[in-house]
Amino acid sequence: LMIRRPPRSTPKPSSAASDVYKRQNTGSAEHVGRLESALEKISQAVNESTAKLSVIENDKAECGGLVDEAYRVVQEISSQLTRLEAETESLTAMLSANIDMDQTPVVDLIDVNEGYEKALSTALGDDLTAPIKTGDSITGKRFWTDNTSKHKGSKLPEGVKALANQVKVPEMLKDRLNQNGIAYDAATAMRLQKELVQGQCLTTVDGGLWRWDGYVTEPGIVSSAQIRIQQQNRVKEIERNTEILTAEQKNASDGLIKLRERLEELDAQEKNERTNYKNAYEALDAARQRLSA
Repeated sequence: LMIRRPPRSTPKPSSAASDVYKRQNTGSAEHVGRLESALEKISQAVNESTAKLSVIENDKAECGGLVDEAYRVVQEISSQLTRLEAETESLTAMLSANIDMDQTPVVDLIDVNEGYEKALSTALGDDLTAPIKTGDSITGKRFWTDNTSKHKGSKLPEGVKALANQVKVPEMLKDRLNQNGIAYDAATAMRLQKELVQGQCLTTVDGGLWRWDGYVTEPGIVSSAQIRIQQQNRVKEIERNTEILTAEQKNASDGLIKLRERLEELDAQEKNERTNYKNAYEALDAARQRLSA
């Protein structure tokens, strides 16, 4: 007879062992979950740092371009001012040549509207180089005095404007210039010359002189007075331009300083953000290693 043995049953774990097993599995899952959560946060920090670096780099590139342009503008203005300064020195030297600085020629006291230099220099000629006598201040043989006539001059021909309207002169020259008219052109001056009364003359913006007594100087003659007037007008123009350029230079320099300060700020931001990126990336690498362990 064969005796059958009952099937061997698998022993069931005790209640205490089951609880330990469950706690181990649960703890491991929670640990992995925490690592994954930390990994996600660190990855997000790395991405944010990367995005910030991209923005800073773009801002730096733009700011750097503005700095270069601002520097170019400042240098260009400085070059212009240097050229104007050199031209002023040259003109001043020419204006001072052969002139007694204690006896200023009357031409240096005259402001001429642009375009009327030839008319004035032709009308007054070398008389413009004479100084004004005040007391015993003048030792030369030629000079202007305050000898305003009691008799006012006659009117100029119809349609002719006085040269005095185009210049600012010392008082003693006004009567003279009120008797000097500006004709439209040489042909007009020649036609009106017969209508001039004693002491009057005509000129044009191109120069030339048509005097009451029949004397004529054709346009085209360049006098020393004309050159001096043109040089003085150029000096005054340079002074105006220098004032404008100096203000522009200050504004440009101030702007350049601000742009450079901004660029330095961006450099500091970039340095700080690269440190943040390095720390975040190292933390991300460490988190990945822990998760894969």
